[in-house]
Amino acid sequence: MFGYVQPYIPDLTVGDYEYYRAAYCGLCRSMGEVCGGSSRLTLSYDGVFLALLRMLLSNERPECERHHCPYAPLARKNMLTRSASLNYSAGAMGVLAALKLEDDVRDESGFKKLCAYLGRSPARKWMKCADRNDEGITQKTRTGLDIYYAAEKENATAEFSDAGIESGAEAFGEVVGMLASRGIEDENFAIAYSVGRHVGRWIYCIDALDDLADDAKKGRYNPFIASYGNSLDEDEKLTLSCLLRDESDSAMSMLGLAEIDEGSRAYRIVKNILTVGMPRVASAVLDGSYRKPKREDINKNKIKEGSFE
Repeated sequence: MFGYVQPYIPDLTVGDYEYYRAAYCGLCRSMGEVCGGSSRLTLSYDGVFLALLRMLLSNERPECERHHCPYAPLARKNMLTRSASLNYSAGAMGVLAALKLEDDVRDESGFKKLCAYLGRSPARKWMKCADRNDEGITQKTRTGLDIYYAAEKENATAEFSDAGIESGAEAFGEVVGMLASRGIEDENFAIAYSVGRHVGRWIYCIDALDDLADDAKKGRYNPFIASYGNSLDEDEKLTLSCLLRDESDSAMSMLGLAEIDEGSRAYRIVKNILTVGMPRVASAVLDGSYRKPKREDINKNKIKEGSFE
């Protein structure tokens, strides 16, 4: 996905932060095992959130083990032990990244199109491997993204309308909701879907807002440009801030309906992400101070207030 769904590290305890790092490295390890080593290049904080959410709702409590890191062969790092949630999230991230490359081959041009074309061959392997771990996940995700891309293309040719934001956000939210809930049992299925749906809607809006200036400069479609113009005034930013906060608050409210262990590290981290991390990212994107995190930031403790300055 996009890397926006982050915790606010200063509000985590040392133990919870170390557990988050272990989840990040454990997901990286699982991606190598489920989809192949090249899929690790698509690792994101959004995938870690998906894994932690599913651990929480499935009542999984993986422990930490020390393993060698492929990006730092001389270092041994804490990684969560193998679990169904990590393996599933590894496959889901591989499928999303592979389908995004397919879309870039169709719609992009120049260097970006070339990179997507070169990455398409290994990406096909990611999808095949993900399907071996969870049969049908590629087709289910492809179907959801096709609906999302169709909504985007329709909105790009439509007249001024706030419906362009809503339809795109809802279509992407349904994709994330499906991925969050797939395989979850009993009443937690609906909760996982609702949490994922609200987080997906939030991601769609944040990504569009983060790209607004660049899209305006290059003349590309952006749902907020179509509705508000090439820039946002302070009243519009305040309105959007409230709407974004409503999505993260709604996700947290739905999570509160689940019968889960609120004393677990996974719960505390997920709560931190929904109630502090996502709102802080939203504020930073709206005021122009946000920078996208780099892969190594989690191991250098850089996902903090200074990351948004």
